[in-house]
Amino acid sequence: MASIKVFFKYHQIMRNLLVIDDKSYVVFVYPKDNSAVRNAAAKAKTSIVTPAGKKHLINKTWDTLVNQLIQTKALGKGLEHYYDVDFREKYL
Repeated sequence: MASIKVFFKYHQIMRNLLVIDDKSYVVFVYPKDNSAVRNAAAKAKTSIVTPAGKKHLINKTWDTLVNQLIQTKALGKGLEHYYDVDFREKYL
């Protein structure tokens, strides 16, 4: 019964984890200050998915993701400015 309780407690995360396979990834992107999502995503990676699944589960904060996109030049100039200024101001 404990596994069913865990499933329903984390049902939104579990629904996403069900699709992990060798050809797919699940990425959780969340605000750095959202400790509930951060803790649930960390628990999923350490306690719920298989060792093989851990390689296909990525947990990122919005700050980290935006910084990585800007640093790797993955965005064009217009989007880089948007994420570096407007997106940060509005959402971060």
